[in-house]
Amino acid sequence: MHYTERAPTSLLVCKNKQTNFRFASWNLQQLTNEKVQNPSVNEVVCRIILENNFSLIGIQEIGNKEAIGYIVEELNNPTIPLIKDWPNRQNGKLELYS
Repeated sequence: MHYTERAPTSLLVCKNKQTNFRFASWNLQQLTNEKVQNPSVNEVVCRIILENNFSLIGIQEIGNKEAIGYIVEELNNPTIPLIKDWPNRQNGKLELYS
């Protein structure tokens, strides 16, 4: 399995009087169902997203839409203890667009 724990490559923070938006571009290097079904990989990807509180992420090199769906599902309905107990979790649901 080829996976590296790297933070997203680009980050842009736009501020107005009331809201901050955090945008990122992230290459997940051929994210496949096999990789994302590994709880450690799933946890690392989810943790990086939560730590950085992104508003929008452009993700590259996804093997198929189902693979990123596992990440979205874990963030929306966490089963991994670290993700489930994440402090200051946002109540909004994530959406996947392709």
